[in-house]
Amino acid sequence: FPSHDTVSLILLEPGHYPFFVYSTDAKNVTIRSRVSGSVSFDCLYFDDGCSNITVEGVDVWPSGSHPYGLVTAGFTSSNVRLKNVRVRGAEDVSDILSWSLAKWQSTINRHGITMFGNNHVLENCSTYATYGGIHLPGRGSKAINCRVEFTAEDGMRPGDGATYQGCEFYNFVRVDDNHPDG
Repeated sequence: FPSHDTVSLILLEPGHYPFFVYSTDAKNVTIRSRVSGSVSFDCLYFDDGCSNITVEGVDVWPSGSHPYGLVTAGFTSSNVRLKNVRVRGAEDVSDILSWSLAKWQSTINRHGITMFGNNHVLENCSTYATYGGIHLPGRGSKAINCRVEFTAEDGMRPGDGATYQGCEFYNFVRVDDNHPDG
């Protein structure tokens, strides 16, 4: 990754990538697909210490068994910006209305977006068929014009000073004793 004083653009080739971890050295980086709508990941993880990273126009869905949150930022990360990132609990969600209880329960660890740390911004992002929606437990984070649909847990979970502006929450699903709510 580049020095802290420059901003680098990384253009990804089309394809599905496994776990993508941004290390503590990752700063001042913008990552996007070379061809719009053609890049997906099993998950995105922003390690503690990451800052000033932008990820644009990618999909996130697990290609197999997945024990972690689908998009997560560490406790000391900051200023991570997600734009037009679409997160779903499985590769194919076209049959969501016919999912069995067992299929829903297989997504139990597939939280959509959880951004610990501070001052993150999510713009036009979405979660679909995930156990949790968009959680912003850190200070000063924002979700703007985001959408959470078909979730089995909290649609949002704000921290100190976190805001949700123009966000929509639809179609909560009960799959266990937890209370599905927005």
